[in-house]
Amino acid sequence: MVNNQIEVKLDEVLKKLAEIDEQREEVIKTCREVVRLARQLIVAVHRQVKDEEALEKLRAAAEKLKNTRKKMPSIYYTGCVPPSLVEYVEAECFYAYVFEDRLPAMEDLGVDPSIYLLGVADFTGEIKRHLYELIKEERFDDAEKALKTMEKIYDKLRTAAVPNALAQGLRRKVDVMRTVLETARRDLLLLRRLGNLEKAFEAAP
Repeated sequence: MVNNQIEVKLDEVLKKLAEIDEQREEVIKTCREVVRLARQLIVAVHRQVKDEEALEKLRAAAEKLKNTRKKMPSIYYTGCVPPSLVEYVEAECFYAYVFEDRLPAMEDLGVDPSIYLLGVADFTGEIKRHLYELIKEERFDDAEKALKTMEKIYDKLRTAAVPNALAQGLRRKVDVMRTVLETARRDLLLLRRLGNLEKAFEAAP
């Protein structure tokens, strides 16, 4: 009796695991798609291109990942989903910052607090790259604005008492952010002075 039950019950479990594995593979494919689209969108924003098609595709793919939180929590919390959604948040923030002069709310993006904070932290790296592009175009006032945005994010996250268990890697990102911010501040000051000096020479009789 018991021997007969063993085969039946184990077959049921193995079948269930096979189904979960198929679902996991689909989630991994979607994660890759989210990362690819997020990077594509960020590159477009740096080129001052509003790639709305990539944005919509990114949102649709990210929505699939967000749905796994309730349907497949074991896959959502242990796999590639959170890191992929962090990249999604980063791309959404950068797009909104450059083209709409705003920072999307966590609720608008439909992600967990930890994912939102990690994405915003990464977003400052894209602001830094944007800042240097503004400097190249001699848009120093806009570069100053970008620097202030970085400073505000850094100051808020630096003083936030968030346990590493709730937002793993946030402290490290904030430490990196400090170095990036110091470098950007120094370079902006130096390059602005050089720009003013060149203008003064050009205006000299």
